[in-house]
Amino acid sequence: MRIIEGDLAGSPVKINQDNATLEIRARLMVAKSYRLPQDISAFQILTHKNYHSFEQWLIMILLAFTGIGLLISIPMYFLAKKKRFTLRIQPKKADFFVIEGNKEDWHELKPYLS
Repeated sequence: MRIIEGDLAGSPVKINQDNATLEIRARLMVAKSYRLPQDISAFQILTHKNYHSFEQWLIMILLAFTGIGLLISIPMYFLAKKKRFTLRIQPKKADFFVIEGNKEDWHELKPYLS
């Protein structure tokens, strides 16, 4: 995940599952750390989309021309989706920031969004 808007824009963000903290890194050090969900007042999902890349579509279409390829392309359609999301996070004692992430980041962050 990366911060795309707010303080420390461009810095990587990591979720430490051991102690449930959201860590913002700057120059190989933790610049800020927030305990989840105690230190966060609001999460707002700005965008959340599932998509396939052009290469995936091309492979699925070419596979669909044969019977065996069709058996491969149907599960590929459902299981090979990519995910991109942007999320606005409002900490209790700081200004908001917006992060952007992918499918793996979504699975790490999803338990804290409800």
